[in-house]
Amino acid sequence: LGMRVALPDGSLAKTGGRVIKNVAGYDLAKLHTGALGTLGVIAEVSVRLHPLPPRTVTATGAGGAPAALGAAAGALARAPLEQHGLDIRFEQGRGSLLVRLAGVSAPRQAEAAGRLLREAGLAVELSEDDDGIWAEQRERQRGTGTVLRVSALPSRLAAVLAVAVRHGAGAVGRAGAALLWLDLPEATGESIERLRRELHPSPCVVLARPPGLDVDPWGPVDPGALAIMRRVKERFDPLGV
Repeated sequence: LGMRVALPDGSLAKTGGRVIKNVAGYDLAKLHTGALGTLGVIAEVSVRLHPLPPRTVTATGAGGAPAALGAAAGALARAPLEQHGLDIRFEQGRGSLLVRLAGVSAPRQAEAAGRLLREAGLAVELSEDDDGIWAEQRERQRGTGTVLRVSALPSRLAAVLAVAVRHGAGAVGRAGAALLWLDLPEATGESIERLRRELHPSPCVVLARPPGLDVDPWGPVDPGALAIMRRVKERFDPLGV
């Protein structure tokens, strides 16, 4: 919700606050989070906590092509359900959607989510003991080869999955936000650049790579966006500290 930041000139700045919707204007907390320490050092943060739900149920929809998974993810994202997670994974030609429901009404909501998954032609399984499912899902995004993070529009989720399939990559990520981690087992600099061209304009960042693979982790940056970044950097850190 807010943070205190040590700026390059040694002064302390505060952004946001300790409660919801307490300020207007630029969201400097997100700016500093995304700047990776290049605009200042985050010294203190205020966060919002939620109580652990009394129970959770996960509905898993398996099978289906990228287009079917994308359509199902869109339907679930718009559904009036108390979702604590909406994830996707696709590997070796088979994909799955995972939606986690929480609270006292979790079983009833999971049945509703299952109906949406079945309407998309997916095979549905409901799991109440679901901690292991989500632990495995988070572990999958670490990958085993070259790992790239793709930030796409939700409407392009199916298209990103299709590109991953063409490149033989596994995909895992947040289905509602179309934030995906791609795992390429035998990537080269040329194959990564080809994948980036096919995913354009969605940013594609290399998070992990084997020794000896020489590739720009960030990829090409839009000149207009780069100019804005440089102006922001000059305002926060004019001496380049």
